[in-house]
Amino acid sequence: MDDEITFDDWFNSLSMVKVWALLVSVVTVLSALATAGFWFGQKFSENQSAMQITSLQTQVQLLEANYQSASSSLEQWRGAYKNLENEMTQRNGQISQLSSQLSRQNNCVFIQSQIRLNKNRMDSIDNSFSFVGDGPYGQRLRQERNELNQENARYQEQLGRCGG
Repeated sequence: MDDEITFDDWFNSLSMVKVWALLVSVVTVLSALATAGFWFGQKFSENQSAMQITSLQTQVQLLEANYQSASSSLEQWRGAYKNLENEMTQRNGQISQLSSQLSRQNNCVFIQSQIRLNKNRMDSIDNSFSFVGDGPYGQRLRQERNELNQENARYQEQLGRCGG
């Protein structure tokens, strides 16, 4: 059992050149392993970065597509709003015109009604002349009839503008 060689025996049996050669070999192997680890780590990091760049580029493309879609939708909405605004302006003009026509028609109906009322009153006055005579009451009835006649003339003038 004494035939076994221990590390100390083996190390003591080495010459100084062999120790230096062994140390250089160990340092070289460790340096190679460290360099390989660094290189693989760098490649892994580059691959991760490339994947992140690809992912970010995809997200940018999606955002650009969404932006284009939103811009297109916005332009469509603007066009629709402009059309609606134009239509509302036209409708407001039509409503204003119809209101004006209705107002004139209502005014014409009022004028025609006033003319009829005045004519009925004048007919009533004319029928009263046979009973009243030429006294002060008769003069007052004539004056009232003349006023009604003048009022009807003004109404007739306004009635002439009802059609326009």
